[in-house]
Amino acid sequence: MQHWKGVPLRQLVEMLGGGEHSHIQLTALNDYSIRIPWSDLVRYDPIVAYSRNHQRMGIRDKGPLILIYPFDGNPQLQTQEYLNRTIWQVNAISVR
Repeated sequence: MQHWKGVPLRQLVEMLGGGEHSHIQLTALNDYSIRIPWSDLVRYDPIVAYSRNHQRMGIRDKGPLILIYPFDGNPQLQTQEYLNRTIWQVNAISVR
């Protein structure tokens, strides 16, 4: 089990002026990009983590930012669909 520290993605989206009808896209350093539905933010409250086990994450550690879902408390998240949404080395968050 890992200890993650970060900011709820929903909080970031709302700070950027986004909401229920926004298109939320996260992009990684390798240009991998994933769209996150608003329903995930409401239902699962994923976080944009900057620390794992009380250590800042560098690029070699899948940092500096990684989107993490609460997999341990939600067995329904243990599917490929949600594993694909766990994006690491995040360098851009777009809200339209």
